[in-house]
Amino acid sequence: MQTSGGVDCRNDCSINSSHMHNISRLNPYHSLVCHNQLEEERVSRIKKENHMLLDKMSHIMQTSGGVDCRNDYVQKSLGSEKRQQDLLRITEEHECLLQRLSSCRPRYSVQVYDYVMLCYVKNLKFYNKYF
Repeated sequence: MQTSGGVDCRNDCSINSSHMHNISRLNPYHSLVCHNQLEEERVSRIKKENHMLLDKMSHIMQTSGGVDCRNDYVQKSLGSEKRQQDLLRITEEHECLLQRLSSCRPRYSVQVYDYVMLCYVKNLKFYNKYF
């Protein structure tokens, strides 16, 4: 560690601000040295953390990068059986309805419908003569 005037810089930087002001007024080089040393410590700490982070990332990339704790629990619903039974019941009801609809025959006769329509048109022509 560098010293300024025989005084340890690290200890001097932790002194209260009024005393620091007096020291830096007497020796302006002292505050610059302390500032540089603190900046170097900060940069070295950042470099160290970046290096540790890079090591962790490279380890993850080289390995599977999987999760360290797995939970193989299969979720089960308490009402799944009831839901399955309801689904089967509804499916059977739909099949019965489809059967009934497909076996249903029309209630009107096309021939009768055509005859009624023909009579209607004939009557319409007849009445239109007089109006």
